[in-house]
Amino acid sequence: MDGLAQCAIAQLCPAAPGWHASYRDASHTLHRAVAMWALLDVPNGERRIVGIAPDAQGQLSCHAEEVSGFAGYVYLSVGMTQPPGV
Repeated sequence: MDGLAQCAIAQLCPAAPGWHASYRDASHTLHRAVAMWALLDVPNGERRIVGIAPDAQGQLSCHAEEVSGFAGYVYLSVGMTQPPGV
């Protein structure tokens, strides 16, 4: 989502195991575990919750939604590699 870099983090909370950020490109889908959730104060006065997940280099340096190909958040129970029905 545009403008997340302009937001202030109001609070951080650890993510429960199983939550992943999902990324898609033309040939496949990749899931990266969400390490924590961030409550953001958006410049327009709204508040948003976004996941913090590792980037391609394994660094927790950005919001999951800022990475190219972000498709949403999914919950995968232990041992699953993709959401049910996919």
